[in-house]
Amino acid sequence: MTDLLGPLLVAGTALVVTAAVAAVLPALLLRAHLLDTPGSRSSHSAPTPRGGGIAVVAGVAAAAVVAALWQGATGTPGSPGAGTTDAVPVGWLVLLLAAGAGAGAVGLVDDVRGVRPLHRALAQLLVGAGVGVALVVALDVSWVWVPVAALATAAYVNAVNFMDGLNTMTGLHATTAGLAYALAGWLQHRANGDDTLWLVGAGLVVAAAGAAFLPFNGLGGGPARMFLGDVGSYAVGAMIALLAGAGFLTGLPVELAVAPLTVWLADTAHTLTLRMAAGERWYLPHRTHAYQRLTDAGWSHRQVAMAASGATLLAVAVAVAVADAALVWRLLGAVGLVLVGGLWVKLPAWLGHPSPWGKVARARRRR
Repeated sequence: MTDLLGPLLVAGTALVVTAAVAAVLPALLLRAHLLDTPGSRSSHSAPTPRGGGIAVVAGVAAAAVVAALWQGATGTPGSPGAGTTDAVPVGWLVLLLAAGAGAGAVGLVDDVRGVRPLHRALAQLLVGAGVGVALVVALDVSWVWVPVAALATAAYVNAVNFMDGLNTMTGLHATTAGLAYALAGWLQHRANGDDTLWLVGAGLVVAAAGAAFLPFNGLGGGPARMFLGDVGSYAVGAMIALLAGAGFLTGLPVELAVAPLTVWLADTAHTLTLRMAAGERWYLPHRTHAYQRLTDAGWSHRQVAMAASGATLLAVAVAVAVADAALVWRLLGAVGLVLVGGLWVKLPAWLGHPSPWGKVARARRRR
């Protein structure tokens, strides 16, 4: 069994540093006038500092530094590439930080002064392309993965940003997804010897940073002291996208790579598809995601976030059960993931709050 001392050390560093920075950030954000003022589409009722994602990025940066010191003390390898067998992979943590900080920087500019949608999309694609180039060089895979990484990173950054509308929603997602990738990486390495052990340290770091932010984001059920802001949702989205994509390229079965993303992708894809079919401009703010309609049904922010994480864990359990099984079981597992996503997007309708865009889209098709 993998020695967990190193991974726990770097994850603990991310936890402590994220919490320490988050403790002082609200006052600084207030002084900088970085406030999220509630509007008709908001899920909060009082002006709240935004930009807490700075603490998450700081926690990941500190973890990368400690990982480098650990590597120097133990002499263990950890750079991205074939043969990575250490669970405290310095190179992977640096790449994780680069993805999070790069996307987070775009989000910070958006928080401070706003960015036009086209410019924002181009910047996100550039960050994703940079990650793709690093993966191609490190893993010696086809250059076709560069545009794939660019599109996938930008897509998931926006998915997390769209879903970052309730207290604890994104922090719990980072925690759940990080733990899921850490477990998947360890299981896959133990079962087949694949080069996925790096996911243990990297996944635990993302999970720890997300968990450390939760007490400042309304975990106790009261109002949030601050929000992640675009800097946080962009950073978390890019880091989870890296765990998924690089995990797949180093040996994770596709169902294990996709499972932690299932709920977020299903909610985003379902809502955007219906809005576009209804003739809406999909990129404008709204309150019609499944998770938002669950609050309309009377669920609290914390209940919705926990339900989303619970559905994510169900998807991960399905993926773990069929990983490396016969093809027929893996196909059934894929169906299971689709069902989990479908159950999530249908849940608000079962509670009496269907998407308003479905009826509009059907009316347009009958014209």
